[in-house]
Amino acid sequence: MEIKLFEIASNIATPISLASIVIITLYFIYQIVLNLKIFSKLKEKNTFSIINSIINKFFYLSLITMILGIISYVYNQANPLTKSNISLTGNVLCSDGYPVEGAIVFVEGVDRKKKTDTTGWFTIVVDTKEFYVVRSIHKNVVNDITVSKKDIDKPIRLVLKCEKDIITHIDKKNMVYIKGNSFKIGRTGIHNDETPEHEVFLDSYWIDEDEITVEEYIQYCKENSIDFPPDPNFPTMPNYYTNIKWRKHPVVNITWEEANEYCKSVGKKLPTEAQWEVSARYLLNSYESLHPFINENGLPKGNFPDKSLRKFFPNYVTLNYDTKDNFPFTSPVKSFKANSNGIYDLDGNVSEYCFDTYSKNYYEISNKINPINWVGNSKYCVIRGPSWAQWYDVVTKRNRKYKKRSSKSIGFRCAIY
Repeated sequence: MEIKLFEIASNIATPISLASIVIITLYFIYQIVLNLKIFSKLKEKNTFSIINSIINKFFYLSLITMILGIISYVYNQANPLTKSNISLTGNVLCSDGYPVEGAIVFVEGVDRKKKTDTTGWFTIVVDTKEFYVVRSIHKNVVNDITVSKKDIDKPIRLVLKCEKDIITHIDKKNMVYIKGNSFKIGRTGIHNDETPEHEVFLDSYWIDEDEITVEEYIQYCKENSIDFPPDPNFPTMPNYYTNIKWRKHPVVNITWEEANEYCKSVGKKLPTEAQWEVSARYLLNSYESLHPFINENGLPKGNFPDKSLRKFFPNYVTLNYDTKDNFPFTSPVKSFKANSNGIYDLDGNVSEYCFDTYSKNYYEISNKINPINWVGNSKYCVIRGPSWAQWYDVVTKRNRKYKKRSSKSIGFRCAIY
């Protein structure tokens, strides 16, 4: 989408060129007057010769100045942006007041363009003192461009161009903020893919407080003409994607690729493996726990494979606790208490996709700052967290899954980073 504003205004002759025209006009008047008979004897005096010589020099100088002024005027008409540098600084805002990232702002006629940053701001340096950027109009955008320079008196043509429709802003409602810091992840000497324990630094990030629900995913499917995921056919939960009873349960039976596309559609991403572990392991960003999924009595906190599941699958391997959570399969999100970071269901319900591709020995070569393991042609992605079908008490447990395959016990949540 492209909106063009205000044709470049015509330059006017410079004050020096105007003065030259006045001087030349006066010179011709002087020559006419000088030819009158009453000034014939005056021409014979030496003083007149000197004065006349000076006047003639002024004439030729003014003539040259006028010619240069005309050339400059013509050139400026063909190349209107060729004067002293000036910075055009402004911001692009959505109709709800949030900044727009990635809008392309450029001055037509010159090869200068800028993308707005994460705060919606841009700066373009142009070669002129005579133009300024004014308010433009864009879908979902008001008061896009506010220029800090106020003492310029003529408009310039501005183009605001977006490569795709603007998302008004990334909604952080129902998300939890995790402050950047150094954290330890992994553990040494247990399972090969969890070792070694190592320290990483993560920038601050936001993560969903709960898993993406059936209701949210169905709405996304309808808006984008996408088929609903296959029904998981849970014995006690018929028509998982069409029965309103299950709308608050987590979405399942989707692939990593489908989860990744959903996150992108709302301007977010799947959380990295490191972010997922930190969100579960470091409660309130300080207290570290390798076993955040169990309570002080050693019992699971969330929706886990217990006696209620064994009722439907007698031979299914479940935990040998004489307890049940009353949810043999998925439970509505937020059915169990959040951790001290305010995040729900990291300790059960469904396991969750992470953004990273899976490599068994990745921790041996992991980056120290904002680690993301990404191997473009990898078939496997990382799965984190226990579920209604599989449980473990340690937060460092890593699992893998084929990107193109789905599962009844895997869902996801989104993050911003």
